[in-house]
Amino acid sequence: MSFKIIADYYYNTEKPLAQDAFGSIYQAKHKTSKKKLALQVIPRALTKGKARWVQLLKQEINVAKSSNKKSGLPLLDIRRTENNLYIFT
Repeated sequence: MSFKIIADYYYNTEKPLAQDAFGSIYQAKHKTSKKKLALQVIPRALTKGKARWVQLLKQEINVAKSSNKKSGLPLLDIRRTENNLYIFT
């Protein structure tokens, strides 16, 4: 198994739960609490020089933020690296 650590979370890079237009969705765990959560990994290369992709991505983040109140699925964290954007819910 190949695990990747991002901030206080880790996930198995070999086991995506799903794929969407922006990237892959994984099950991640918090390092200390072991709480499970969803992680969307979005390659930043998808958005470089593509204003429409950036707009769609911002809409997706806003939907995740607004769904905090409606569905109980909280947007826990957003992290950015040189290559990827990570959305934790």
